Amino acid sequence: TAVESGTLYENCLIIGAKSSWKRTFNPLIRRWMFDQARGLAWLRHNIEEVGLLEHFLPELYAQETGRYARRA
Repeated sequence: TAVESGTLYENCLIIGAKSSWKRTFNPLIRRWMFDQARGLAWLRHNIEEVGLLEHFLPELYAQETGRYARRA
């Protein structure tokens, strides 16, 4: 999202279901499919990935659009 100081990057990962009857499976999903170790690995991956964006994204943006992103 464009903001006054540049770009705002937001990320959201939802594990489990919101609907009433499916919510009963959320503890099983969290225990067997997306446990704490996997959650921490996912968080680490996102930190590393987002940390690298500033090194290649402006050039990629310019290549794809023919415009240069403004820098803060």
